[in-house]
Amino acid sequence: MKRRAKLYLGLFLAWHVLFSCSKSVSVPEERESYRVDFVLSGFTASVSSLDNGLKLVANSGNNIISGEQPLYFWSFNNGTLRPDLALDEDGVQWTVTPNNVDFVAGKAYAEYNAGRAASFRGVTQIEIAIPLKDVKSLNQLAFNVSGSDTGPKALDILYSIDNGLTFVALLSDYDMSSIKGTAWGDITADLTKLQRTEEIQKIIFRLVLKRGNNGQFNEKTGTLRIDNMRLSGSYDGKIVTVNPVLRHLYYHIFNSQDRKLVTEGRIELERNSLEMNLPLTLASGSYDISFVLSQAVKTLTLPRTIKTADDYYLYNTFDNSDNEVFGERIMSLEVGEDLKVPLVLQRYYSQVKFEFTDKADLSEVGKIEITQEHELPYYVPFSETRFPDLSDGSAIIFYPEFGKTEPVLQFNQFLGYLPVVRDIGYALKVYNKENKIIREFSVSSTLKHNMKLTFKGMLLEGFSSNANFAIQLNEEWGKDVEQKF
Repeated sequence: MKRRAKLYLGLFLAWHVLFSCSKSVSVPEERESYRVDFVLSGFTASVSSLDNGLKLVANSGNNIISGEQPLYFWSFNNGTLRPDLALDEDGVQWTVTPNNVDFVAGKAYAEYNAGRAASFRGVTQIEIAIPLKDVKSLNQLAFNVSGSDTGPKALDILYSIDNGLTFVALLSDYDMSSIKGTAWGDITADLTKLQRTEEIQKIIFRLVLKRGNNGQFNEKTGTLRIDNMRLSGSYDGKIVTVNPVLRHLYYHIFNSQDRKLVTEGRIELERNSLEMNLPLTLASGSYDISFVLSQAVKTLTLPRTIKTADDYYLYNTFDNSDNEVFGERIMSLEVGEDLKVPLVLQRYYSQVKFEFTDKADLSEVGKIEITQEHELPYYVPFSETRFPDLSDGSAIIFYPEFGKTEPVLQFNQFLGYLPVVRDIGYALKVYNKENKIIREFSVSSTLKHNMKLTFKGMLLEGFSSNANFAIQLNEEWGKDVEQKF
């Protein structure tokens, strides 16, 4: 009996020890989601103009026309008071009293994203001096306006055409009290009654900000926001598009199994950043991912609705030719723990250059228009889907000054990730100073992404519909190879 009792006691103690040990064992916690840090690099810090001393003006061909047109335009999306469109950018001068200017979320206008707006805190007066040399007539000054609840709720607009000696009222006691919260109002001041405009060298607009009927007004902290300021009129000369650069990173993440879109986003990068850390939270699984960095005044063309990877494509319109597009895709990224994923973005474009070798004087060339003759180079990262409804009739228009600059034209051709060459071709129309066509011809070659292509030949000498240009290919973005075709 004693032996049996000892046996039971031993079994009980052994069971107790095992149970106690099992309670002290750490069981791994099953997590539903994980942090994935994507560290992106390999792209340029800023976009430099490719005009090589030329004025690349009105890429779409719509900004330089005779008759009524925008003479100056400010989107403020570049985070400065510099105009996007100007007759004389260097001659524009802002005077803000006191000088408290910041840039905040703005309002979309025409082809410009909402981007940023100019925000004036505790400001009582704003003056903008604008050159008007050779302007035939003025139409209106217009802009969008908003502000804080403690900001000014009345506005006077005056103008001076005698360099600030006298000012004339243009708009008095404009009531902004109905513009509240995030709402925007539209202000338009008529300038059609201004006489002898062609003799005016400069106009100064003065905006006087007042309390109005705002009982909450705070003269030190109240803010007024202005966006999409434009001055329109009649002018037959050249209007320079300044091209404020927007740096947008797009990401699209798809489930590798069912190919459905999991998440997407667009982030604005700082102007001079060379690297970006993007932390995202993803559930355990396998993912196909696309990152694309667009750096231009216009945004990329993307589908309006993306449900699966088969719906997804990228395109950069031809007239957005300064855009330096970088990107990378990841296939089947397995997420089952916290990850740090370094990515070096690749160029999704190639550089195309025309070097004209004419010995004759080219100073009479007034305009050169270039259009694409090849199949539209949209990029589909995750499928073989075709998008036949996509079209692009835009053109790049150069207004060269070959008498003063080297006879060279240059632009970026978007291709996406294209590791094998494809056919490309361009049609060129050459106009004289009287806007009459003096030559039309075509060129063609092959191209893949991250290359430099140079067409070298005579612009006007030896007219033919198919120009005999030498072709120079640089496949390593640094070494040149020349060949004939």
